[in-house]
Amino acid sequence: NLVVAPKPVTISLSGLGTFAYDGNAHAATASVSGEVSGFPATVDVSYNGGSTLPLAVGNYSVLAVLNPASSNYSADAASGLISIIPGAASALLANGGTSFTGVAGQALAGPLPSVLVTDIGGNPVPGVTVTFTAGTASGSLSGAVQVTNASGIATLGGWILDATPGTDSVSASVVGIATTVDFTATSTAASGGLSVTITDGRTFVQFDQVLGYTMTVGNSSSSNLAGVTVSNTLPAELDAPTAAWTCIPVNGATCTNSGTGGVNDTVNLPPGSSVVYLLDAAVVSGAGERIINTIEATGPNGPVSASDITDMVLFRDGFEMGGDGAQGVGGGWLEFGELDGSGNVVLQVKGDELGSLQRTTLVAAVDGSFRIEAVRISDRIWVRLVAGASTGMSASAWSPLLADQVLIALEGSTVLLAGAANDLALGLEHGGSFPLLRATH
Repeated sequence: NLVVAPKPVTISLSGLGTFAYDGNAHAATASVSGEVSGFPATVDVSYNGGSTLPLAVGNYSVLAVLNPASSNYSADAASGLISIIPGAASALLANGGTSFTGVAGQALAGPLPSVLVTDIGGNPVPGVTVTFTAGTASGSLSGAVQVTNASGIATLGGWILDATPGTDSVSASVVGIATTVDFTATSTAASGGLSVTITDGRTFVQFDQVLGYTMTVGNSSSSNLAGVTVSNTLPAELDAPTAAWTCIPVNGATCTNSGTGGVNDTVNLPPGSSVVYLLDAAVVSGAGERIINTIEATGPNGPVSASDITDMVLFRDGFEMGGDGAQGVGGGWLEFGELDGSGNVVLQVKGDELGSLQRTTLVAAVDGSFRIEAVRISDRIWVRLVAGASTGMSASAWSPLLADQVLIALEGSTVLLAGAANDLALGLEHGGSFPLLRATH
């Protein structure tokens, strides 16, 4: 018997490999070698077991086998792989929401701005650098440069919102893509940061004496508190027409420098700042049994208030040096030389001996003609001259010290104080010689 065996041939594949998605199908080409001239062999090519050509992103197993009609030939199947990977970055899209809410001056909590990078077919593109940029007055970013992950997603590392309540913005961009993705965060002021205090540093007072109030308005929150209104309507027991006050800002706060009557002011308080009001008001004759003085500040989250209570007395303590018939000032007194027109008196001022926000008398004339007051506010000491006269109290402006000592001088009936940012002067009812006492604290 004569047996005719199929002729062995070889199947080869070309067009295999990795291709970036471009919207076109990628087919492999099968070729056969060893055929008899004029009698070509037919080869069937499949992709993952089907006839659909590779187009979408993915891996495709390619298999080439002889068509059954080419039974005169025999050949081993040829195989290979075609991989379609995402193409070049073409589109930048938001991956989630684009509007957020948070607290001014604090890190944005919850989901953060996130984007998706795709090619022209909408396939996620990994390994693309995305840059997040904060807008003007829109806080600070961390992890602002990110690389898309395997899912084509990049998420901002962190966003601390601007301290001023309002709308912050961030944009995401990719080199080579014209459009950006814009995000906004609407912030409100942190709650609980606004505070007020008020004290006159005493418990009792007599009629016609002058009370010196120290009032503070502070912001301990992370947010800027702008346009905070401050109100201190003096009670009937205090003589509002002759009252006067000075405001000292601390750590970047702003306020009105000075005014008369009760405080009625609008202040701006950055985080960690405060304003200090130093107000003097005389007790009116015939006042009631108790003086209740209240300060109120109203910010974005509503008002806060505090009150000081001082009881009226006819006589309680003696009139020893430092006493006023209602109460003494505490501590004691030491002789401190004599002031006349022949020379200066040097006064050392030690800040660590002064309590914070406590008005203190440093030096006083024995006859009560004048005294030097000080108050420590934050890391600075402020001083002023105060004169007592038959017509009532008069005082210089408050001024911060430049060093740890001041010079006290007398020219005629004017007492002078040098060593503060502004030299201070105050007229007295008379000149002459003034024995001095220094307070011990």
